[in-house]
Amino acid sequence: MKKRHLLLFFTFGLLVLLITACAGPTGPEGPVGSPGPAGPIGPQGPSGEAGPAGETGPAGAAGAEYVGSATCGGCHTELYDTFMKSGHPWIMNPITEGKAPAYPFSKLNNPPKGYQWKDISYVIGGYHWKANFLNQEGYIITDEPGKTGSTEYLNQYNLENSLLGESAGWASYQAGTENLVYDCGSCHTTGYNSQGNQDSLAGLAGTWAQPGVQCEECHGPGRLSWLPCELYPVV
Repeated sequence: MKKRHLLLFFTFGLLVLLITACAGPTGPEGPVGSPGPAGPIGPQGPSGEAGPAGETGPAGAAGAEYVGSATCGGCHTELYDTFMKSGHPWIMNPITEGKAPAYPFSKLNNPPKGYQWKDISYVIGGYHWKANFLNQEGYIITDEPGKTGSTEYLNQYNLENSLLGESAGWASYQAGTENLVYDCGSCHTTGYNSQGNQDSLAGLAGTWAQPGVQCEECHGPGRLSWLPCELYPVV
């Protein structure tokens, strides 16, 4: 009986060797078949606990709240002081209480001929280069009050520039053009929106959160960032 088992074992081994020796080389891989139908959706996992509801501030011109460069300066004092001496925040200046805007290192004494500061809504520029003036409807002033068509009217004030050898004085900018719309807000304001008219003035194309290129024009609305409560409390 033992000899029979050994004979069967050697016979099976010899058969395996013969099959292996006769097998040919492996052929190339066949094409991938089309994917089958998607399987059933698995069970949904447990829901986590909802976090506490946050306070929502008033929306700014771009859908988020702008807090103003002065608020940023509460923490970034040195940067703020340097920034305020640049031309960026002064590229557009609202006139309040009929008073000339106050600039660092430069000064505007008077608006164009025939106008007083109470007739001006905004001054465009005026810091180390030039200034244009908007009337109470938001249009760029291009003529004396009640007149139109004079191409020689001096409506732009150029400041002295020692680097370029230019002296201060009045010049013409599109003088005589009637109802010249101010449409430069995309570059001269913070949080600009091309829709509507700022302050409901027909001459102002678009709306904005802040006049001038302020800190948040490059860094985004300050309310999206963390701010100390003592600087900007939630109310």
